[in-house]
Amino acid sequence: MQAFDRAAHRSRWRLRGAGGKTVLVVGLLTVTLAGPAPWSAALTLTAALALALFAARCEARLLIAFLAVPAGFLLASTPLLAVSIAWEEGPALRWSPEGLSLAATVLLRGLAGTACLALLALTTPVTDLICLFRRIGLPAPVAETALLVYRMVFLLADTALAGVRAQTARLGYGTTRHAMRSSIRLTAALLLRALDRAERLQRGLALRGFDGALTVADGAATTAPAEWALAAAIPATIALIAWLAT
Repeated sequence: MQAFDRAAHRSRWRLRGAGGKTVLVVGLLTVTLAGPAPWSAALTLTAALALALFAARCEARLLIAFLAVPAGFLLASTPLLAVSIAWEEGPALRWSPEGLSLAATVLLRGLAGTACLALLALTTPVTDLICLFRRIGLPAPVAETALLVYRMVFLLADTALAGVRAQTARLGYGTTRHAMRSSIRLTAALLLRALDRAERLQRGLALRGFDGALTVADGAATTAPAEWALAAAIPATIALIAWLAT
C-alpha cells in the first residue's frame, strides 16, 4: 500500500485535478459495465493500461502488482461460469458455448474495472480524493475519520513490519510451530498498540481544543477545462467504437 501511495505522489498526473481523473475513471467503468460486450471491456482495458503506462508514466512493476491478485482471482473463478451440469445420465460437467461467452465477458469486465481503479490509485493520492469528496458534500466527520484511519493504517503497517523483522532475527519463523506462535504474538501486540495509539490520539486532540472539526489544508490541484473535456471524450469515444464494432 505504501508503494502505491508513493507512486501516486510521484505520478506524472499528480498535478492534475482529482475531479477530472475521477470523472475519467467513472466514465470508463460505466462504459465497461454498460457498453456492448466484449468490445467495451476490451477497449476500456486497453485504454486504461495505455493511460497508466504512457500518459501517467506509472511503473509497470507496480501496475502488475496492483492487478496480480484480482487477476488471479478472476482467472481462478470465471472458468466455473463456462461449466454446466447435465443430468441426462447422472450428474456430469459439460462446457457450453453460452457459458464460455459469459466467462470471457466477466473476465474482461473484471480486468477492465481493475485496470481503471489502478489508473486512479496510482495517479491520485487518497488525501486528494478525500478532499474532493469533502468539497462535493461528504460530511466533515466522515472525511476526517477516513483521513485518520488512512494514517493509522500506515503506522500499524510500519509497526508490523518492524515486528516481523525483529522476530525473524530471533528465528521466530524457523519452524511452523514457531511461525504460528510468532504470528499470534505479533497480532496481539498490534491490537494493543492500535488501542494505545487511538487513546493517545484522542487525548492529543482534546488537549488541542478539538471541537469536532479538523482543519486540513486542501492542496489538491484544480481540474483544467481541457482535462474535463478529455475525461468526457475518452469514455465517449470508446463507447462509440464499441457500439460500431457490434
